[in-house]
Amino acid sequence: MAPIDFLADKKATKRQQEFEEKVCNVIEDIVDFVVEQLSWTEAGQYNCCYTGRYNICLDISRVDGEARVIIRFPISGRIYGPWRDEKVRNEAMTLLYLAEHTTIPVPHLLSWGLSNESLHDLGPFLITDYMYGEDLEKILKKDEFSDTPDPAADNAKLDTIYEQIAGYMVQLSRLEFSKIGAISRDQTDPDAEWDVTGRPFTLDMNAANTIGSHPPRQFARTPSNDAAEYLTDRARYYQIHVKAQRNIAQDSLGSDPSTAAWSHLEARWRFGHAISAYSTEVRGPFRLFCDDLHPRNMLVDPKTLRITAVLDWEFTNAMPAQYAYDPPSWLLLREPAAWVVDGDVDEFKRLYVPRLNQFVCAVERAEQADPPTGNQPCLAVRMREAWDSRRFFFNLASRDSFGVDEIYWEVLHDHANVLVEMDPRMVGGRDTYIRKKIEQLREYEADEREEREQEKGL
Repeated sequence: MAPIDFLADKKATKRQQEFEEKVCNVIEDIVDFVVEQLSWTEAGQYNCCYTGRYNICLDISRVDGEARVIIRFPISGRIYGPWRDEKVRNEAMTLLYLAEHTTIPVPHLLSWGLSNESLHDLGPFLITDYMYGEDLEKILKKDEFSDTPDPAADNAKLDTIYEQIAGYMVQLSRLEFSKIGAISRDQTDPDAEWDVTGRPFTLDMNAANTIGSHPPRQFARTPSNDAAEYLTDRARYYQIHVKAQRNIAQDSLGSDPSTAAWSHLEARWRFGHAISAYSTEVRGPFRLFCDDLHPRNMLVDPKTLRITAVLDWEFTNAMPAQYAYDPPSWLLLREPAAWVVDGDVDEFKRLYVPRLNQFVCAVERAEQADPPTGNQPCLAVRMREAWDSRRFFFNLASRDSFGVDEIYWEVLHDHANVLVEMDPRMVGGRDTYIRKKIEQLREYEADEREEREQEKGL
């Protein structure tokens, strides 16, 4: 797996700590801000704070107990600063859209605002109803120290959970758009229609920038009209990333840094040439897809196993339809790329296929209860085809700047039929490119040593 930029990650962690400290120092003001935003007639009180991967959330209630809400701020450092407003705007629009067009239990959006509407320079915010329930991922895990599901999990229990999520995915797969990107609607016009108005803002895009050194200005700035074009852009971004990240050769891929540097670049080039073998429905319609639809973002009643909330929709866009047709990558909780990196592809398949079959059966039951009409896809059929064709793995690779290389070499290379050889002259020659990446790595490692010495001197 391509390494992260550890120096960038360390800086992001420092900014996160500074941001969390800043929030903790103004909690009373945040409570007053919530009271004002929601026009409460009673005072508010702070209950507790939750810190997730990308957001810090404050649990605030009215003193009379008549209301309880969550206010969320994107964490500075974990979300690239200039993109924080875009993230919150996209999530607010998605929550409103899903509340109108699906039965998915999303938090009710009470208020939201951009940086210029916030307080104490904390950045954009979302205020939603407090959602009750326990973390679904924890309920599915073997134990609190495991990253895989309980192998002895009762099938009836899994069926109850799978059927609910299958129903949500069926609904999402039927939401059509004419472009790829973020959705919105003019909130001042009650007759305005929902449309794709912004570029696709994805989880991987943020990660490639914050911990991968990808130049932020090199990403798309507008929606796309073509799935193949979108995927081709992804391949181009991958090559920009691997050229820009200074420590990319630290990951050996089982080889020396020189071989690793070239292997990363070649995998991304070959990925781009495999697009025609795996892309479908390139001209649309495009379907709503959430990059982070995962049990860790779902709450459940532990007694009834009914899902009470599906959270964290900030990385949701109208995307190539084939994404919405994939079976869930989380059925073993641990992401497939991690299995691939560890050389456990066969073991992943052995464990995944029974869960896949069980989940697809849940999709079939959901579609029997609500049959597709007109041009609506039969999702169960699409899911099986995505797995059998390996499109499932291709789609994963197309959304993972750090796992694309192993997924390509270990799963797709012998299947993708990419017969064209990469011309080293594209990057000034193989030796020249490798020499540049090794020089970057040496500079990076020198910066690491200098930073460690500075930390010792503090």
